[in-house]
Parts: sequence; structure tokens; C-alpha cells
Amino acid sequence: MALSRNVRKAIEILPQVQIPLVRQYMARRVVATREGDGASPASSAWMLEELLKALAAANDSVRVDILRGLKEAYRGRRTVAAPAAWRNTFTILAASENSQIREDAKELGVIYGDRMLMSLLEDSLLHPPQVDVAHRRRALELLAAKREPAFLQTLYALLQDADLRADAIRALAAYDDSEIPPRLVAFYPQLNLTERQDAIQTLTARPTFALALLDGIDKGFIPRQEVSALVIRQLQALADEHVNERLAKVWGTIRRASADKQAKAEQLKSQLTADDLKTADLPHGRAVFAKNCANCHRLFDEGGRLAPDLTGGQRKNLDYVLDNVLDPSAIVPREYKVSVLRLADGRIVQGVIAEETPLGLVVQTANESLPVPTAEIEARKESPLSMMPEGLFDRLSADEIRDLVAYLASPQQVPLPK
Repeated sequence: MALSRNVRKAIEILPQVQIPLVRQYMARRVVATREGDGASPASSAWMLEELLKALAAANDSVRVDILRGLKEAYRGRRTVAAPAAWRNTFTILAASENSQIREDAKELGVIYGDRMLMSLLEDSLLHPPQVDVAHRRRALELLAAKREPAFLQTLYALLQDADLRADAIRALAAYDDSEIPPRLVAFYPQLNLTERQDAIQTLTARPTFALALLDGIDKGFIPRQEVSALVIRQLQALADEHVNERLAKVWGTIRRASADKQAKAEQLKSQLTADDLKTADLPHGRAVFAKNCANCHRLFDEGGRLAPDLTGGQRKNLDYVLDNVLDPSAIVPREYKVSVLRLADGRIVQGVIAEETPLGLVVQTANESLPVPTAEIEARKESPLSMMPEGLFDRLSADEIRDLVAYLASPQQVPLPK
């Protein structure tokens, strides 16, 4: 039986289905059928009403799967009109002994714009003594996804909260507010290393933010050595004339790989002999990797997922390492092709498309996995370039290059410098 042909019957038999994955799929398909798989919504509000009634009446094992299907269908959506049956359904779900059901119900309630629930969640952010950090972090994630202007003041307040500061910094990237860049730049010296990288990523989200980032670098508020090659590529992806001019003045010329790549490779090989690499400081090499490479690459189960995992690569082959660093855009694997999205609110998102459906996609950026509804994408293009710009070694000292190359060839993880 095709679900789209007989939705009412499908909802009726859903609690009797014994396979959890099928239950999830059926719940997700009800939403897709209701909304025409991304086309104009059908005049069939009864579908969600019946599904929510079935959700309220089901046992907990079935509820878990229906909720997962609904969350999957709504992923990346900020606002969906709440069905009339929602309030009664939420009251029943909130009383469940299953904590996962209670948390999933909250997520669904925020998507449905349940004001009573959202007020309680925001109160848990600002008055935390009785709420654990994991629940507060989840509340912030849910409320930030709504992008309501009033929530911006809550995010500013959370910059003072050590437990949620990094989450708040990441959430600010979704807001186009002139107050955000100066606040982040002024607050930068008080941040730890991870928070600083989140702040830098947020400041690459929009041209106006990027100009504040470059001014902060120029004036010494943001140390130049904390800005990775990935950040330079993100600034270039903004394709903004003023940002490019300021970048050239603050950062200097950013050259593409040139015809003398082979000569550069030979020069590096002469200074990276086996004897030279034996003198390398491996912990320092790990620190150089963390600052310049770990946003994209994983090594020894640590790092990002924007670029290939280096753990099993040809790390000990100096020619391989030099080829990829000196000309990173020569060969970019299909699964790591970078997409640049311009969203309706002016934000630029750059990353690898991890998942895609007719209703939206998930972009893996340097510091988060970001759901983006299709309706919010104004422009999308696939970049032929690697996220890593050319000239990485040009910004490193001879000792940093030696230590990084030696660390890459290490057979096992080494500790960070004390």
C-alpha cells in the first residue's frame, strides 16, 4: 500500500507495525505527503491531526519512532504551524517516564512555536541552578534555530556563561545584527582556544562581520597566528570587494599555486631530510596541526570532517604531503567538494553537503553540522577549490614546517605541549 494513496489507513495501522525504522519512515512520509514533497502544501491538515492523535495514544516504543520521523521531516525548519491537537499531545508526552520522549516533544514543540514551552526553555537558560548543562545546551540549540530577534539578547547574556558561551557564539552567526561583530571582537581576549575558533568562524559568516574580523586582526585584538588558512578561504568565498581589499591590506598577497611549485617542493625536501625530521618537536607539530589543519582534517580520531581523514593516508610520504599542501586544489575527492550557499538572510555558508532531501540539506562546516531548509537558499554553487588555500607553508616558519611534517608522519598520537 502506497502511503500517499491512503494516508488515513497508514496512520491507523502505524502503531501495529513491528519494525521501528518503518514506523519512522511512515511518520516522515505523512509530513512529506501533507506538504507535497516540497511543493505547495496540500489542503490536508487532518493528516497531522490524526498522526498526533496516534502519537498521544501509542505506547512509548512507538512514540519514540513517530517522534524521530517527525523530527527528521522537520529538520532545519524554523517554524511550522502547530496542529490543533498539539497542546493535548504535548501534555501527554511531557508526562512520559521516557526522558527521550520528553526531550523530543520539546523539540517538536519549539518547531510548532509553542510559546508556553519556549518561555520555560528560555527561563532554564537564564536561571540554570536546577537544570543540567546538557539540557540547557539543548534548549539553546532549539531556541536559536528559531532565529527570533528577541532571542539575540539572551545570546548576548550567555556570552557571560562559561557552560554555554561556545554554543551562543556559534548561534550568533545566524543573526544579521551590527552589534554582534564588535561584541565578539571585544570579548575575544577572554575566550579559550575553542571559543576563539568559534568566534572567528562566526565572524566569517557575512561581509560586515568579516570586516570587523580583519579590523580586529589589524589592531591586534585577534592574534594573526590564530587565523588559519581555512579562515582565509572562507573570507575569499564571501566574494565581497571590500572584504577582498581589506584582506589584501591586512593579510598581504594570497597567491595561487604557481609554475614554480616543483622548485618550492625541491627546496622543502632539502630542508626536510630524514636527519632534520629526527630533530622535530612532535608535540609542537601537533599544536601547529591543531591550529592550521584540524578544522578540516581528522588525525588519530581528532579534528574536523570537511576534508579526508589523514590517519590512514600516505602521511609518511613526503612527496605526497608536499603535493597536497602546495597545490591542494589539484585533486579534490567528489565527497569533499565544497559548496558555497548564500542564504536569504545574507549569511554565507561554506562546507561539504552531508545530506540532502527535497526540503533541505545538512552542511558540514568547519565547526558545526548545519541544517539548511531549501526555501532559505538564494544561491548555491560548487567550488572547484579545496577549502585549504595555497600558501599554507608560506605562513609557517622552518621549524613549524619541520615539526608539522614530522607529526603527520607519526605512527601514534603525541601529547600537546604543556
